[in-house]
Amino acid sequence: MSASYYTRFPEVDLDNATEERRRVADEIKSGPRKAVIGPFIPLLHAPELARRIQKVGEYLLFESSLPKDILECAVITVARRWRSSFEWKIHSDLAANARVPQAVVGGIFSDADAKEVPAPYQLVIAFCRESLSSGDVGEEKFREAQLLYGHQGVLELLTICGYYSTLAMYLNTARITE
Repeated sequence: MSASYYTRFPEVDLDNATEERRRVADEIKSGPRKAVIGPFIPLLHAPELARRIQKVGEYLLFESSLPKDILECAVITVARRWRSSFEWKIHSDLAANARVPQAVVGGIFSDADAKEVPAPYQLVIAFCRESLSSGDVGEEKFREAQLLYGHQGVLELLTICGYYSTLAMYLNTARITE
């Protein structure tokens, strides 16, 4: 973490924190994340927001209908769009564990044209990039994604774009890079 992190969002001292902040920190630590890290460090300044935000992420990461490789491909596409080094590091490792080919991870990192990577990653990258550039997905990509992942999967892809954009903004603004 850079030194300005503590200037912008001082770390919450849980020993002297409000009961609500301690409760939210305990919820995060007792869940699948196992720790208060990354964007959840500054989010403890808004404990109810932290609780709700982390629940959305918990759903996306651990209960999504999307295959893990597709989910992680989408997440790293968002991380790269916002140049969020913290999210990139965490999720490029998770993408590798989910068997996203290294050529796909490298292509996303180098901002390669989505057409240069194999299907189904090509669609996911193009879908996410369209969503992130305009707030909308064109008819062609929408239909392709709907055929592969159904309406629920399309909504989850859009939510990944919005959720991880939000986290990237917290991380970038807090100067959390590792």
